[in-house]
Amino acid sequence: MPPKQTKAAAPRKAGEDTKEDPLQAVVLLDSFEDTFRPFTTSRPRCLLPICNTPLIEYTLDYLASCGAQDVYLYANNQIEQVESYINASRWVTSSSPFRKCTLLRCIATGVGDLMRDLDSQQIMQGDFLCVSGDIVSDFPIQKALRAHKARRAKDKNAIMTMILRDRSGSEIRHQDQSVSTFVIDPTKDRCLQYEELSATDSFGSHLDPEMLRYPELDIRQDLVDCRIDICTPDVLSLWSDNFDNQRPRKDFLFGVLKDYELNGKTIHTYIVDDYYANRVSDLSAYIVISRDLQSGSAGSLMLSSNSSGSRLAQLRNNVLKGEDVILQRPVRLESNSLIGSATSVGAHSTISNSHIGQRCQIGKNTTLKSAYLWDDVTVGSNVTIDTVIIGSEAFIGDNSTIGEGCLLDFSSRIPANTHVPAGSIVTKSTTFADGVKDKKTDNYFDNATDDDTAEATGVWARSIYAKPEFNDSISSLASDESEIS
Repeated sequence: MPPKQTKAAAPRKAGEDTKEDPLQAVVLLDSFEDTFRPFTTSRPRCLLPICNTPLIEYTLDYLASCGAQDVYLYANNQIEQVESYINASRWVTSSSPFRKCTLLRCIATGVGDLMRDLDSQQIMQGDFLCVSGDIVSDFPIQKALRAHKARRAKDKNAIMTMILRDRSGSEIRHQDQSVSTFVIDPTKDRCLQYEELSATDSFGSHLDPEMLRYPELDIRQDLVDCRIDICTPDVLSLWSDNFDNQRPRKDFLFGVLKDYELNGKTIHTYIVDDYYANRVSDLSAYIVISRDLQSGSAGSLMLSSNSSGSRLAQLRNNVLKGEDVILQRPVRLESNSLIGSATSVGAHSTISNSHIGQRCQIGKNTTLKSAYLWDDVTVGSNVTIDTVIIGSEAFIGDNSTIGEGCLLDFSSRIPANTHVPAGSIVTKSTTFADGVKDKKTDNYFDNATDDDTAEATGVWARSIYAKPEFNDSISSLASDESEIS
């Protein structure tokens, strides 16, 4: 059982052992972005599955590995669903690694509103972790915490340490992603300037002339922002001082660094290069991290079971299969695929580079290529699906084709003999005429125009599925007989 907090005691004598305060953490479950629509119109982002496990599980697992004892969750979108999930989870049971796991409510339009609300509650007593609700990491935080505390002991104005990861040489920055520039004083690991450029801007950075007085500078555009921050309560005070701040980096970080001469506060970096640290920030990252987890490339994070406790069996050629899966003969399972428990796959079907959720039904002579099906999806016979994400409880009729880059929302229905054009977004309200999706009902954005939807879909299609690495297949596994396990 975690140690209980004690009341303030008299000052300790020299050489007397000291006890550290319990590590507190706040999890920002909402990003206040639309990068996962249409799925987040009916389900909170933190409960979307990756490798058949809700995103929030990876974040809370990470905090448990960090030794966090008091965890506060901020939810804004679909908060009732989050509350129901947490109340039924292992994180609030007597066996939870946390001393407390508390869901906080706040009416907010951005991260800044949440941070100001947290400041008003006065519950953060010392250094705490502030993390996004979509992180996937095995990075041990203890060394970074010690560096932060040592720096803080020398300078009380050192208020925050950002965990950044060195992007590997083989890791691609997708053409539609923004470019973050960190200007760092390597002698103190201090971030001096931050700039965020849109994908359409050049890669050049506008360096403040004041930076030239530093004898040594690192200008980095190759860092992954893990959104894992070690903060002091002073960070919350600065959020409260400026109500215009809403975004953690583009507003808050940029502003604090720019106003250094006024506030004297410094923000530092800790760069990870030998552990896995990433966040599922958008659909591009969703695909990359799914691949990393399934292939065993995510450091020490290995898929051996899912959140329901179902064990995963490792087949040849890096195929993972859950319990009670039915494969009718013959089925072709190509490498880098994941099949959830209680799923059935019809004869003569081919699955390659795909992740299939639990209790899905796949018909005969169906081809899934780079497809991501969530739980309880039904796919008919003679269906071709190429590079698509399909929400839970969706239905696809026989003899249909789903083009590249499509997004099928929860409970959407595709009639038999339908062709869905590449880059389409299908929701429950989408209608079909003569076997082709009616594009006029494609708008899931509030007050969106056809051009808005086409642009959003185009970004998804270009940034995810135009890349050959998601379509590569090295080998296959043929099944000669029906298999139930």
